[in-house]
Amino acid sequence: MAIRFRGLLSDFSQLEYGYCPPEAVPLEEANEMEDVLVQAIRQSVPLFILVMALSAVRLMKGLDWSRDFSVWSLGIAFIIWVVAYMVLILAHEWIHALFFPRRAVKDVWIYQFQAAMVYCNTPVKRTRFIVMSLAPVTILGFLPFIGWLLGAAAVSPVVSIFWMSMCWSMIFGGVGDFYNVRNVIQQVPRGAYVFNYGLHTYWIEDPRKKK
Repeated sequence: MAIRFRGLLSDFSQLEYGYCPPEAVPLEEANEMEDVLVQAIRQSVPLFILVMALSAVRLMKGLDWSRDFSVWSLGIAFIIWVVAYMVLILAHEWIHALFFPRRAVKDVWIYQFQAAMVYCNTPVKRTRFIVMSLAPVTILGFLPFIGWLLGAAAVSPVVSIFWMSMCWSMIFGGVGDFYNVRNVIQQVPRGAYVFNYGLHTYWIEDPRKKK
């Protein structure tokens, strides 16, 4: 399984772009990373509101705020949170990588010391691309968040807030994935294949079909 950790990505020219067939169709998407982020956040606002509303209700009802906790415990929890966040953003990309074909080369990068990304030029089926995109946020974000909603009262307030905020970071960190999924659902025909080339996404008909 060719998953390579490539370290710090300081310039997108470091990516090994791979091959783009001449018949490939580019998706209509933003050209700059900043524009992608703005559009991704904008489309995710309803989800943010829902998650925060559910969290507020859970925090106000059912938690035992009478338990003692100190500034020291909050400080320790914050340090653990930072370390866990760095581990989980890499795990997020590793999960993406696991859903690409086994023999495909997948490069995992750290981007600007605060995010990570996986790059793979190998085409995958439209459905597989959607599942690959949503798998990390589901495994690391939504499922733990549901677990927190059900079990928040079983732990101390410090642990509960740590748990909740980590779920938030994993869910909100998936805005780029939600953006990609929406574009693929809206623009890529069923049965087509999707792949990355540089910073852009393309689709092609089944490459195994002979013209």
